[in-house]
Amino acid sequence: MLLIKEFAARVGLTRLVKKLFKTNDHTARRHTDPDNLMQIIYQIIAAYFEDDCADELTNDPVLTAILGKEKLVSQPTLSPFWNRMDEDTRSQLEAITERMRELVYSVQNPTSCFKRSSRFSSSDIFCSISHTRSSVFTNAASVGRFGL
Repeated sequence: MLLIKEFAARVGLTRLVKKLFKTNDHTARRHTDPDNLMQIIYQIIAAYFEDDCADELTNDPVLTAILGKEKLVSQPTLSPFWNRMDEDTRSQLEAITERMRELVYSVQNPTSCFKRSSRFSSSDIFCSISHTRSSVFTNAASVGRFGL
C-alpha cells in the first residue's frame, strides 16, 4: 500500500483529486470530498469493497498513515458521500481519468537501451528498467502540462 501511495503521489493523482474533485454540497465537513474519495480508492485497492468495511478500518494503522489522518471515515459518513454524487462529480471523475490517461500514454517506450542482438545481458535488462522508471518519474514531474 505504501508503494501505491508513492506511485499515486509521483504521478500526481493525489494532487489532481484535491484540485478537481468536489461535490456540490457546500456544508463544512471534517472529512473533505477529496479525502473521502482517496479513502475509497485505497479501500478498494486493499480489497475492502463495501462501505461497511470502513467501520473496521477507521483506526487501521496503514491506511491512516497513507491518508495522513488520525481516524478514517466510517460507513455513516461514506453513504451520504455517495449520495452527494451527481452529474458534476461524474464529469470531474472523467476529467481526472482523462488527465491520468494522458500521463500514462506520454510515457516513452525504452527501446533505445536494447542492442540489436537476440541475447540480452543483465545490464540490458537493468538499462530498460532504469530508463522506464526515469521516464515515468520524469513525465510525472512534468505533470504541470496536464494542469496540476
